[in-house]
Amino acid sequence: MRAQVEKKMTRQELASFDRVLAKYLQKDKLLPKLQEACQHDYNFIDQTKSLVNYDNDREKDKEV
Repeated sequence: MRAQVEKKMTRQELASFDRVLAKYLQKDKLLPKLQEACQHDYNFIDQTKSLVNYDNDREKDKEV
């Protein structure tokens, strides 16, 4: 993102941008977002696993 905006900003604006960005890159700010993303991925994997198991069970039922 910085590469996109640095072409249009002065040094002072870039320094200010970096200070603001640094506030958002703190552990206490990033950790909840990371946990949420991990939970989202886990839920997606779990849901996909359930669908695969359901489909496998349906195939087994058709064979019987």
